[in-house]
Parts: sequence; structure tokens; C-alpha cells
Amino acid sequence: MNEPPALTPDNARFSSEKGAPLILHVEGEKDRVVGVRRMFPATYPRKYLSIHDEENELGTIADLDTFSRDQQRLIEEEIRHQYFVPRITEIRKIKDELGHFMWDVVTDHGPRKFYVKGRTESIHSHRRSRSGGAFANIQAHGRHRMFISDIEDCKYEIEDYRKLSKTSRLQLEKVM
Repeated sequence: MNEPPALTPDNARFSSEKGAPLILHVEGEKDRVVGVRRMFPATYPRKYLSIHDEENELGTIADLDTFSRDQQRLIEEEIRHQYFVPRITEIRKIKDELGHFMWDVVTDHGPRKFYVKGRTESIHSHRRSRSGGAFANIQAHGRHRMFISDIEDCKYEIEDYRKLSKTSRLQLEKVM
């Protein structure tokens, strides 16, 4: 199986009309409707992007920042459609309810309430999870960034828990 080609500003161009799918233009090839996947979404969100159609990977982008701002915006918009991860900006309350934690939070997309599996089965560091540990519902990425998965597998992000209010950090300590 051939490895997909590297896509660069020299050999690939993207286009999209408002609300329309992303189109990949490669010289000498048929234009294609494409999607974008991050290969390492938490650690390298702007690097190592897989460009694919419904059936195959068509190429990879090593570093999104090598493309023009207009091209970056088009690709970023496609990524936003595929990766909806609200950022938690305030934790109002975390409450233990029958072995699950009910989170009442404010996100960059408004208030949310969701449930996370209980403490004994949910909290693992990112390193432990990668090395074969059980799936973690609360993952630390680096020293200050966290991702939370609720019982419906929706994802939430805390970019830097140190920037949360003192009240929010006290709530977070309930599950740490």
C-alpha cells in the first residue's frame, strides 16, 4: 500500500463556499470533497493532518502553519465541524450521584450539565492511558490541560485549570 503524499502549499489548494464542503485541488487530479482529521489532536492540533475522502486518505499536511492564512481558515473550519469540543470556563458544581459525577459547568458554548463515570474508573494521566491503561474519562495532557469525556462520550476541554476561578478549582479537586 502506497503512503499518501505530503500536501504542501506548492502542490495543494483548498476551497469552500460558505456552508459547502471543503474541496481539495491537486494539479493533474480530479477535485475532491474532503474531510480533515488530526492525527494527534491533543498534542499537535495544527500538525500532522490527514486529508481524506469518504474512502481513502488522499494526503497529509505536516504543518498547517505553512499554508496561507486563507487556506488555514478553510481547513480550520472543516476541523471545527468534525471536532466539537466545548472549553470549560467555569465549574459551578461537581456532585457525586450514584457512582457518577454530575458536572454543572459553563463552556464557551454556554452552560452544560453532564455525567462522568465515578472516581475509581475514570481518572488516569495521559501517559498511563497511552501505555495501555484503561480508557480515561478525565485525562491530563501536559501539566495543566485536561480533557473530560462524559458517559455519552462527548468531549470537553479545560485549557489550563490554573486559569479557572478558585471556586472552580475547588470543585475540580473533588475528582482529582
